[in-house]
Amino acid sequence: MRHIFYVIEPDPVVRLDLSTALPSQFPECQVHFEDALSEALRPPDGAHSCVLVNGSLPLGDRKDDLSACASRGISIIFIGTPKESFPNAHVLETPFTNRMILEAVTNAASVPPATRPEDHT
Repeated sequence: MRHIFYVIEPDPVVRLDLSTALPSQFPECQVHFEDALSEALRPPDGAHSCVLVNGSLPLGDRKDDLSACASRGISIIFIGTPKESFPNAHVLETPFTNRMILEAVTNAASVPPATRPEDHT
């Protein structure tokens, strides 16, 4: 199964850690550093998508997009306790290690691939 990770993280050190840690666990993965989640809402067929979000960021407009992602079966992982509660999201407490990141992503990735609503019409 192909994995696609969308990362919303302003810290360049954390971004660097994720850009090396994720491909080491999932060699065929794609890692996108985004501010918006529009691409995450349209995962390719046969891919598992996962969104990693810095928990200290205000969700604002992202909350609706995260809800839409979650309703499509896309995994949500907050890095650090989120400022706002969010149902069915995984939380990776800080400080964290690469191993903790990989465990959280592995657990989230065990969820079946997202099913798009248009597949049911």
